[in-house]
Amino acid sequence: MESGALEVDQKDKGFPPVLERAHLRKQAAAEAEGLRWQLEKKDMEILELKKTIKSRLDDISNYKLRLDMAEARIESAGKQDNVKVQHLEAKIEQLVADNKKKQIEFDETMDALQKELKECERENAELKQMAKNFSRKTLLENIQRLESRSSAPSVQASSPVGIHLGREEASLLEHQLAENRDALRRATLQIIQLKAELALAQCQGGVMRLPDMVCGPETLKAKENDSVLDMITKEVEQLKRDELKYMVFIPNPLRSRHLQELDRVQFEKEKEAYNYRVQTVRDVKYGTQALKDIVNSWGVKA
Repeated sequence: MESGALEVDQKDKGFPPVLERAHLRKQAAAEAEGLRWQLEKKDMEILELKKTIKSRLDDISNYKLRLDMAEARIESAGKQDNVKVQHLEAKIEQLVADNKKKQIEFDETMDALQKELKECERENAELKQMAKNFSRKTLLENIQRLESRSSAPSVQASSPVGIHLGREEASLLEHQLAENRDALRRATLQIIQLKAELALAQCQGGVMRLPDMVCGPETLKAKENDSVLDMITKEVEQLKRDELKYMVFIPNPLRSRHLQELDRVQFEKEKEAYNYRVQTVRDVKYGTQALKDIVNSWGVKA
């Protein structure tokens, strides 16, 4: 013992095997519990992800349904727009055809009225000339009869038969003169009526028109180098070119209804201005102050 040969090495032997196995088992149980908790956490995350995926799928389905509905509405609106455009185009074509037809009828009516007016004026002039000639002829015949009767015997002149014949001739001449005056008055009334119908037909056309030739005491043949008449001629030509523009309003189908109404109002204003220009040119008389004011506004000295 003194030499230490019999001394036993005092080492730390630790826990008994039973306790160590219990300790290991406890650690394994703790690790298993931790793994179970992590598995439950992963399961919860998987469930949340499934819910999120399901919600996203529902949203995608709703979006797809909305997209299909929007495409269907767009397609339906496109078809309706095409139908409206076709309807408007057909209506515009119908309006243009009706306008051309009315224009042809208006021209034919104007030509017929012009012919009737010229015929009535010619008949009126003939009736006036006939009335003048008849009055002169009647006066000459009456004078000749009076002279012949004054030179005849007094017995024959004073006979009741001759006086009766003279009275019958005078009454017949008065009756013929009254008939001629009535015919002249009827012809004058007919001319006035035709002029009124002509003016009414021009007013009902919507757009006022200008004559196809310059007429009156001052014509282009008499005033070929007149700058005033040149400007009036240019103005008339410009108005004739603008005549078809204001015959009918054609809406733009690409614009909205509100803008189309604004375009219609602007069209009516421009048409009124055009009619005022036409009326000004039609009513103007050569040498008047109105003509001077107009040509001064054009920059020409009257």
